[in-house]
Amino acid sequence: MTNISLIITCYNSSKTIEVVIKQILNFIKNNDEIVIVDDGSTDDTVKIIDNIADKRINLIYLTRVGRTKALNTGIKNSKGKYLFINDAD
Repeated sequence: MTNISLIITCYNSSKTIEVVIKQILNFIKNNDEIVIVDDGSTDDTVKIIDNIADKRINLIYLTRVGRTKALNTGIKNSKGKYLFINDAD
């Protein structure tokens, strides 16, 4: 069972997303997850996330729906007992 789900919504976050993800991965356990909801980025954000090979990352792609809907999508797709929200920067 997943204990912690950490939700990140992002849009054009290529300058910060890799550092944020790697820092989080250092602190969470193997049964935790990071749910990343990309809100239609037009930069290299998705490519950067895809290059981080870790089974704890769940990337969801949306087409510019806004942060609120992106966050709700992340919550609906989380499996953790506890939910945390983190910014992409």
